[in-house]
Amino acid sequence: MDMAALSRLRYRCEPHLCGVQDNCCRRYDVWLDDREAQRIEEMLPAVRRHFPCRSHSCGRRSVMRRIRAGRYVLQKNADECCTLSYRTDDGRLLCTLHTAAREEGVPLWKAKPRLCLLWPLSLSRGEPPVLTVQDGVRSFPCCRSRRPRPALHEGVAETVRLYFGTDLLHDIQSRAERLYGPPT
Repeated sequence: MDMAALSRLRYRCEPHLCGVQDNCCRRYDVWLDDREAQRIEEMLPAVRRHFPCRSHSCGRRSVMRRIRAGRYVLQKNADECCTLSYRTDDGRLLCTLHTAAREEGVPLWKAKPRLCLLWPLSLSRGEPPVLTVQDGVRSFPCCRSRRPRPALHEGVAETVRLYFGTDLLHDIQSRAERLYGPPT
């Protein structure tokens, strides 16, 4: 784990701050494996129920593109945002999968791609992979730097909990306390 990077990040998803030119649904490509593609496909009926205007554009082929056997990428729409994102009337950028999952009572880890759940964190490609912070996140209004502290910022902690579970979160928090002292 890259404790220095994790402990220095302040993160809170605030879709109303997302600009049309710069937001995570626009900047990054979301890669999927077979299992994730299947999970998203299983969520598409819920997306169509909650977004009837998208019924024509919520089939597997319009949502994801197969790159090769076992690998897919989510499609992007005309303004280069993820095809599963949408703007609310007040300008917020939200995820149809996230919204449909909340409305249907489906846990987010069963509905959203792993890369989306993990953002703004990332896993390095090395062996073993290292949990760190995605490059360039501090240019987003939801991510800021902070002085290292013994407790992860609540948004970072929630991301770790959602993606990895409470055991790893407690391990990271313990490491942060050893490095930076007890929480105040």
